[in-house]
Amino acid sequence: MPAQPDAAVGELAELRRRAYGPEADIHGDPSAQARLAELEDAERGGLTFSGGPVAVEPPAPEEQETRDAAPEPASTSDVDGVQEPAEEASPPVVESRFRRRLPWLVAAVAGVVAVASLAFALTEALSHPRPEVSLAVTAASDKVAVPDLDQGMLDFLGVTASALEYRGAVGSLDVWTVEGRRDFSCLVLSTEGQLWNQSCAVKPLPTMLDIVADRTTLSLKSSGLDVPTGSFVRFLWDGGTVDVYVVRATEDA
Repeated sequence: MPAQPDAAVGELAELRRRAYGPEADIHGDPSAQARLAELEDAERGGLTFSGGPVAVEPPAPEEQETRDAAPEPASTSDVDGVQEPAEEASPPVVESRFRRRLPWLVAAVAGVVAVASLAFALTEALSHPRPEVSLAVTAASDKVAVPDLDQGMLDFLGVTASALEYRGAVGSLDVWTVEGRRDFSCLVLSTEGQLWNQSCAVKPLPTMLDIVADRTTLSLKSSGLDVPTGSFVRFLWDGGTVDVYVVRATEDA
């Protein structure tokens, strides 16, 4: 049933009080908001009820102040307390300076690594003993007698005595090498044609023979080596020269 003019005027005044008054509460009532908009549109359009145009009382001064002080609707960026992030400030430009220094840094690091590698290699080289004599294959003179090896050993190696290669003399000892079947390689020490010591190994292991210098059998001074009696002497053959290493003992030990 259509509202009466007096009822419409009163309704509009009440809705405005709820919308613009000091105790405004219309924001929680969608139907009241729609009705207020309908009545205000009717007023602006000059529509009349049966009793004439709708008379609208101006809001009280305190209501007008409330309307003027009412905050503007929040923007979409502030809905539900979510704000659009502010534009990030551009970081200081430091990349160009770093790029200019990068080649120097790389060169410096490479230099440090090179020096460290060289120091390590030098330390490794100095920490390993070096041979005092290296004996290559040489022709035996007529005064050098081929050692009389056991026939069983020659048969085991599958060689004859002529397969022995002379390496020279260390003190009073003659040094020989021989390679046999089954990848055997042997070091032989002799004196005046008599077998004095021998050692064999299977490749790829090197052949090694250790002795202790004495006053009679191994007078290393006769070979130009200043080796006191009691020194430890190692013969090492790895397929090339026979290398002689010495660990010197105290004189007359």
